[in-house]
Amino acid sequence: MQHHYLIEQIASHIDLKPKEVEEFIIDSPLYIELMESFCEKKGNKSVFFVYQEADPPGIESGRPPVVGKKEKMLRLMVSNGTDIGLKGVCMFYVRLNNETRVTIKTIADETYFGVLDVRDPEEPGIVLETVFNCLMTIFLKYLQTNGTWVTIPDPEMAANVRHKFLTSINHYADFLAGKRSHSRQAINSIVDRIGYL
Repeated sequence: MQHHYLIEQIASHIDLKPKEVEEFIIDSPLYIELMESFCEKKGNKSVFFVYQEADPPGIESGRPPVVGKKEKMLRLMVSNGTDIGLKGVCMFYVRLNNETRVTIKTIADETYFGVLDVRDPEEPGIVLETVFNCLMTIFLKYLQTNGTWVTIPDPEMAANVRHKFLTSINHYADFLAGKRSHSRQAINSIVDRIGYL
């Protein structure tokens, strides 16, 4: 049941029907294992769904083999986060506690969903914008609302460490936003100069 929650959320972000997402997932036994491990007690703390152009699935997918020239196709692939280079959209779920099984009743409270979208890597600053959005909407939001990540016995010292850390993250986010703006300005300046040659 909890798999349906993941599938429906993924489908809504890439404009596919849940049935189409399911078909991509059953392309590989590894994809199914990764999803199941994410929901199991002591399982993986994250699972990634990468939607981008890739080689067609192999014969193990049960799909008819592509005859002749292998052309890239738009595919949804499930990943552990290290085995697929990102050139499209990456949707991911993270859970901080894997001591219990994720169920349909607990999935919305125990998991965090994020999206990294680098579909147009030629756009100036898109990677910086994507990291900035992820940092602000997932990680910083969690750290601000959850105080259990600081485990220092002295409450005053814990509050001080927490404040400094959150301030550092905010400064880093501001740095990313500034670099993105700077990279766009630099590229526009180069384009303007080339236009005059």
